[in-house]
Amino acid sequence: TQDAVEEILFSTENNTHEMKNLVSSLSLYFRAAGTGKQQVTAEDIEQYAIKTRGEDGYTLFSALAERDTEHALLIMKTLLESDSYGAIRAIGVVTSRFRLLESALSMKRKGSGMDYIAANAEYLSPYPSSFSEKGIRKKDIPIMSKAMQSYSLEDAQRIILYLGKMDNEIKAASSELLPIVLSSVIYTISAEKGRESGIDLSLPDIGKML
Repeated sequence: TQDAVEEILFSTENNTHEMKNLVSSLSLYFRAAGTGKQQVTAEDIEQYAIKTRGEDGYTLFSALAERDTEHALLIMKTLLESDSYGAIRAIGVVTSRFRLLESALSMKRKGSGMDYIAANAEYLSPYPSSFSEKGIRKKDIPIMSKAMQSYSLEDAQRIILYLGKMDNEIKAASSELLPIVLSSVIYTISAEKGRESGIDLSLPDIGKML
């Protein structure tokens, strides 16, 4: 259905590779289910996501929206144990969600209602070929509404700047240091709303010490 097509486009951020993988997985899933469905709806895709989805950047943002630091750290631990690249990619998704939150909070401050915000909030796609996206999916509105209660516009802006600052440090971290760096990032966002503790987690340059 048209709603299902829009759900696929939205859930894959219009990324062609992600879209191809999702459509292939959906095809295999419905064939294996043996339901003989002639039509796939947006609700079908949401049910598929519920049954097959693991932890990712979106579940991580959901925990951060609640400012549930313990849960957010647990999700990050799960991601790291599964795939360190997936953990780094999740941070990219979180950054895009906070950009969306910034846009939503900016419109709220100007007096816009949630319906208008959901239709017009803008953000940058987390994928390498970044592009501007618009709108909040209906099922994501409760999560974004909670985030709008948990963080102010200034908090969101501070967190975006902090994530930008930490981007290179995250990508450059060794496999041993990465869990520490990412745990610190999660704590700084959730517990401190982007306010840094001032503790330097980077290892010293041994060459300069000799």
